This record gives sequence, structure tokens and C-alpha cells, in this order.
Amino acid sequence: MSYDPISAAGAGAEHFDLPGLFFLTNQTLIDEWHNLRSNVAESVTIWFRTVVKAALAAPASERGLQLSEAAGPGNNRHLLLHPESTPILNTKPVIGVGLGWHAKNVNPATNPPFACVRCSRNQTGKDAARLFVDNGGRAYRSATPEAKGSDTDTWPIFWWLRSAPNWWTDLDRYRNTLVENILRLTDAVLPALVAASAVEVTGGPDEGE
Repeated sequence: MSYDPISAAGAGAEHFDLPGLFFLTNQTLIDEWHNLRSNVAESVTIWFRTVVKAALAAPASERGLQLSEAAGPGNNRHLLLHPESTPILNTKPVIGVGLGWHAKNVNPATNPPFACVRCSRNQTGKDAARLFVDNGGRAYRSATPEAKGSDTDTWPIFWWLRSAPNWWTDLDRYRNTLVENILRLTDAVLPALVAASAVEVTGGPDEGE
């Protein structure tokens, strides 16, 4: 089967360049391939929520931390380690450290997940973020070259975890890289995280994001 573009003919044919003709010639196949994006994105998210989450369970327990999931903002998803005392509002810990990713991204090599500290965007989360940065989080971010974020971000600390191009050929290695980065961040900011987890709840238990 040939995928070569079929040439345009007639008045105005010069307005159709080769990429456009290639698309017109192969649109059915292109659309079929494009639709695979959502399937692959779902597979990546399931891998994070099962394999990576399972690998974090024992280290979290060893540190006396809980392991939770948190959705948002937008299509971002998170696995978060946090003290048991951390307030849970709208099913999410108001602050935690762990892994974040965009649920619609297909390839961690081109759209990488990130190690992060995540704070809820409600008032309690903002208060927790303030406690976090004032108790060592800001100092760690300033002293860590790869760390990004700001005091008022949903993620006051984060850094990208870009994978190797063919990461799916060695999932164990990629899982270990993710876990190592998450635990490095967790251990570094644990005192600040504990301080932030003592935040007083501003609203009710259903305080929104």
C-alpha cells in the first residue's frame, strides 16, 4: 500500500502543499492513529496509579506517611505522601509530596510527569503552603537547581521527570527513577511537610479546591 500523496489538479492546485496532500490522501489512517492517543494516555495513567503507587506504598509506611491520590487542577493527577494528620478536604489531602502528571499526555519522554509538593487551591491549602515554605520549603527550593515553583503555586516545588525515549522497554528502571526522585524530595522536605500538615481547616470538610 502506498502512502504517497495524490497530487491536486485543476485551478488553484498550487495552494495545496505536500503535507496537506499527504493528509488528504491518508486522512482515514491518520485519524485512526490519532485516536490511539486517548488509549495510550489511559494506559500511562493506569501504570502510574498501580505500578508506581504500589512501589511507593512500603517507603511511605516506613516514613509514617499515608499514600493518597488527588485529582486537579484540570487534568492533572497526583500520587501524594502525607502525614496521617493532614486535613483531607473534598477527598484530597490539602498538602502532600509525590508524583504529578497530566492525564491526557501520552508520552513521558515528550510530556514528562513531575516530582512535586501539591497544595489544594482552597484557603486551607493556601495556608498549608504558607506553612510549608516558611518552615524550610522555600529554602530547599532555592538551594535545589532543578526545583521550580513559587510560594503561591499549586506546586510550590516541582521538577520534571523526563523519561528515556523508549521508556516502555524498561518499565522497572523508569519506575525506580520516579520513586527515587519522589523519595528524595519527600525526605528533604519532610519537616516542612509535617509543619504544614498541622494547618487549621478554614472551611468545612467539603471545602472545594
